Amino acid sequence: MLTTSILLALAASPAPELEWHHGNLDAAIGQARDAETQVLIYFWADGSQHCASMYGQTLQSELGEAALADLVLVSANVGDGPGSALMRRFGVQTMPTCLVLGPDGQPDDVILGYAPPDAFAWEIERILKGEGTVTALRTALAQTEDMSEGQFAARLTLAAKLTDVGVLEESEALRQSIRKDDPKGKTLSGAEVLLDEVVASITVNEDGEELEPEQWDLDPVYKLAKKSKQDTVRYQAWNRAANLEANRGDMPASRKALVASREFVPDSDLCNWSQQVTWYFLRSEDELTSKDYAFAVDIAAQAVKFIEGFHMGESDEVPPERCWTGSEGAYKAYLARYVDGLAWAHYYSGDSRTAIELAARCRELDPEYEEYATRAETFAQPIEG
Repeated sequence: MLTTSILLALAASPAPELEWHHGNLDAAIGQARDAETQVLIYFWADGSQHCASMYGQTLQSELGEAALADLVLVSANVGDGPGSALMRRFGVQTMPTCLVLGPDGQPDDVILGYAPPDAFAWEIERILKGEGTVTALRTALAQTEDMSEGQFAARLTLAAKLTDVGVLEESEALRQSIRKDDPKGKTLSGAEVLLDEVVASITVNEDGEELEPEQWDLDPVYKLAKKSKQDTVRYQAWNRAANLEANRGDMPASRKALVASREFVPDSDLCNWSQQVTWYFLRSEDELTSKDYAFAVDIAAQAVKFIEGFHMGESDEVPPERCWTGSEGAYKAYLARYVDGLAWAHYYSGDSRTAIELAARCRELDPEYEEYATRAETFAQPIEG
């Protein structure tokens, strides 16, 4: 009888219908160069449920196989020699990771973690179209006016993408160029880099050694949160303060910072922020008030309402952050994720009935995501502790 770890390893491995290079990147790059296409490295780990889901629900699906058909594929099991070497080479930390390389073998984009079939197919389509990739962002940067607000923004956007794909040295060089050209943070991008520098400085001492969380002085972060002239930076600073307070175990202070950030949350980040609220408010070990629970439910409901109001397709009359340009299936899977967050908010606040109703909606929206099948059963049980 197969053990659970072996079953997970088998489930996480690439689909046999597709042609995979097992850890042999050089051969894959040569093939991609000849075919004028790109390489996708699928990093996976034995015993990982997320990797098992990525294979069983996504890579093995019709949508997944169709999306991968024009790519040269490399399987990298990080538990063996070749896969481990590739993991170190590209600085991969998340399992699973799908790293896309250009024909030159350089990282161009990445899909981190599990993605449902529709979302995965949409991401691969975007990458193959050259939208938002490292190559595309380099081109966009080259077309901006020197020292303009747009150029600073293009530098920071490229730096963020380079960080995602593991090209850290160039990413840091771009950030430092922004810091040099805008030392006082007068542009939005300059202010964001300044905030990053402030956060980094409070977690290490003068010798570059990491400080213990209880030694962190968060006053500079709170100062930016309260006094920055950029609302986006104020939001980010409050958000960073919430994360830092949580990391050092002060959940009441973390929640207070999140509440303060509410005024400045941009539409483009409302959904991610709502997930953070759900986590910090509802999965805390200290006692919450009825006001805390009501806040978490309200924010989760706002995120669901925001997504339900998306315009399907591109529109000149609707802001980009309110448009959904992917498939209907990907939209439903995305909506289900936030309906699930709202369900958890109701569950932790003591409203199991509504949580169970929302769990049924998640199951209807995204029937392929196996965890939704057991949500109602979970919500029918009393909260532990």
